[in-house]
Amino acid sequence: GDSGIRTVSILEVFNQRLLLERGELLVQIKTDQSFLNQPFVSMKKRRQWDQGYPLITVAALKVDGMIRIAISGLTTYPFRSTQLEQRLNNRGNSLNQRIDEAIRTIQVPHLSDSEGSFPYRLFVLKNTLRDVLHQLEREGQNNG
Repeated sequence: GDSGIRTVSILEVFNQRLLLERGELLVQIKTDQSFLNQPFVSMKKRRQWDQGYPLITVAALKVDGMIRIAISGLTTYPFRSTQLEQRLNNRGNSLNQRIDEAIRTIQVPHLSDSEGSFPYRLFVLKNTLRDVLHQLEREGQNNG
């Protein structure tokens, strides 16, 4: 921007959209190198098999035994919810309870379009979360 280059957390410049000042340009995104070797999963679910625009996309990372998740396709912007993550990481509950409780925490504007209604998107998200948890929790068992 006009005042030069600044470095800020993604949480400061993204909330449903990029929050840049007039004349600013996003130049670079940095990731802490410690995250690069963590177990991760990225899944795109489409309405019609492997073709077309993704209906729901989930990116998940396992850090210190805890799963972090970002979701797009449920609303008009990608998001991450710490409340959702807390419910998914609550190993005191069954897998289905964890997913159901996590879904109930989602408070985003509903996206319904020709690709899918909001209830259908939630259905796809629930199944995708199940796949993600199976994969990342199995990863933890395989690596000690």
